[in-house]
Amino acid sequence: MCIPLDHQNLCKTQFSQSHLYNIGVDSDAFKQFAGHFTDAIFKKFYREVKKYVKQKLPLLISGGCDLNCDWNSKWLNCGLFDDTFISPCVNDSGSAIGTAIDAQYYFTGNAKIDWDVYCGQNFNDDIIDIYGLKYEKLNYYNIASALASGDIIGWANGEAELGPRALGNRSILAAPFNKATLTRLNTLKNRGSFRPIAPICLQSDAPDIFDINNPSPYMLFFAHVLDKNL
Repeated sequence: MCIPLDHQNLCKTQFSQSHLYNIGVDSDAFKQFAGHFTDAIFKKFYREVKKYVKQKLPLLISGGCDLNCDWNSKWLNCGLFDDTFISPCVNDSGSAIGTAIDAQYYFTGNAKIDWDVYCGQNFNDDIIDIYGLKYEKLNYYNIASALASGDIIGWANGEAELGPRALGNRSILAAPFNKATLTRLNTLKNRGSFRPIAPICLQSDAPDIFDINNPSPYMLFFAHVLDKNL
C-alpha cells in the first residue's frame, strides 16, 4: 500500500486497494492494525519524552486522549516517572474545571482546590409514589444472587461521578463470568461490541487477581488477570 504524500488531504478512497479497506472494527485484521498503529504513536511519544526527562518526577496527565488505558499503563510502567496520576475528568468537564482553577489562580494566587470524584448530582430516594414502581429494602444478598444468576442491575447511590467513567455510584453491574455478558452490556448501552467493560474489586484483593501494584480508582489503567480460570 502506498501512502499519499499529501497527508493533510487524505481520502478513504485512496486506500481502496488495501486489504484493510472496509474490513470493519470487529475483524481481527483491523484489531491488529489498530494495535500496531497505537503502539507506534506511543513509542514516538516515549522517545521524545525520554530526551527531556532526566530525573524521576511525578507525571500528571490530562486531555481526552488520556482515557486511553493502554497508554496510561505504559506511562505508569515505563520507568521514567516515580508516579503517574490521571484525573478522572480528562474530558471536557476537566477543561471547565481547569478554566475555573486558572481564574482562581489569577485572582488569588492559589490554584489548589478541594475535590472529590463523587461530587455530582445527589441521588434522592424520597419519591415513593411512582405509579407501577415496585420497591423493597436494599438486600445485598439478593443483589449478589441476581448477579450470579446473570441479571444486569442499574446501580444509583450517593452523588454522581465527575467525568465520563461510571465508578460505582452510577453504574451498570453484571457478573463477568459469561462471555456473552459483554455483548449484552454493549447492546444495552448502544455501543460497539468491541468496547470493553471494567471490573471492580476491593483494593486489598486486587494484587491477588491482577498484575497491578498501584491504586486504580478511576478506571484509567489496564491490568492482566493472573488467574487463567477467570
